[in-house]
Amino acid sequence: SEQAKKIFLNRPSSPSPNIEVSQTPTTDLTPNPTSSPPVSLSQLVCKIKIQIKHPLLEKFIKEELLRPRKGAQHPSLPLLTEFIQARVGKSWNSTPQNQSDKTRFILVPPISIKDEMGPWNFDLLFGLFDLSLHLPRDETFPDQWQITDTTKISHEVITRHLENVLESGEKSERNFKTLNECVHFIFKREGFDEEQIQSIIVLLGKEYVYRLEDLQGFKLVDWDKLKLNQNLKRILMQHL
Repeated sequence: SEQAKKIFLNRPSSPSPNIEVSQTPTTDLTPNPTSSPPVSLSQLVCKIKIQIKHPLLEKFIKEELLRPRKGAQHPSLPLLTEFIQARVGKSWNSTPQNQSDKTRFILVPPISIKDEMGPWNFDLLFGLFDLSLHLPRDETFPDQWQITDTTKISHEVITRHLENVLESGEKSERNFKTLNECVHFIFKREGFDEEQIQSIIVLLGKEYVYRLEDLQGFKLVDWDKLKLNQNLKRILMQHL
């Protein structure tokens, strides 16, 4: 659909001026004249790792991202393949030196943001799924590489980890008795320290959220009205 195409092929709008934002680099498009020519890749696998089990998400991936699109002059390509070609292009690409896993190339890196709660990463895919490129047999990417007109791009949807994640998460959440306990469990797992967690509890109190039942009964319109930054709301919504 046109809406899906805009999401994947257009750049995000400019952020608010009082928030520091930086894009996590994953691609170096400036070739090093002293380095060897880039390796032309013959095959790539795009892995789509679904993070939240929901029929609408599965339908979106199947019918919007992976369904071949009708083209009048060219062979029909899935929207995701078009996005990969636009994202990677035919320029030189390199995996960041500080990335420990050299077997994957992150297609949609997070945006690093610093606000009143400190630095955090904003996931442009909202924690719904991850997109990454891999070589066959999960080989390590060359230092410099590029795709060509003959590069074959296949897709793999990964859902096998979801059942265990859901089962363990639901079991833990059923045992929560208070809002304090719930917030501590969720945000400690996300790497927040005690001072940050207490700040979140204070912010919730300012929004008249004192009980776990208050959050559990939230509808989408209630989440929109909640005056927390988008990252905190996303984390809470994922677990509740």
